Amino acid sequence: MIREAIDFVEARLVNVSGPVFTDPATLYADPLAVLVGVPELAGRGFGGTFTVTVPVHVICAEALTADLRDLMFDLALECAEALEVPTFDLDGWTTPTNQSELPAYTMQTTVTLEA
Repeated sequence: MIREAIDFVEARLVNVSGPVFTDPATLYADPLAVLVGVPELAGRGFGGTFTVTVPVHVICAEALTADLRDLMFDLALECAEALEVPTFDLDGWTTPTNQSELPAYTMQTTVTLEA
């Protein structure tokens, strides 16, 4: 079920202007990338349905210049529109390898699946 939720979100992001990754170990932001995170259970419905929230991060691997900041915001806006998410937040994303924090926009999207 988790793979289905990640695949669903990844498919919605197929037309955004940056590369989309589903595994943080393979993430390569040059200088921007989109990472689909691990779903969290938000609720159970009747008939065996599950609702999960899936975090999506727009990550920048370089120091933010004015131009790069604008590109990052534009990519986050593209993702939000593709996922029909009304808002996103600027925060940091910690890399799994060297534990450094990179600037990132984060949004949550909701997916309902049948068990």
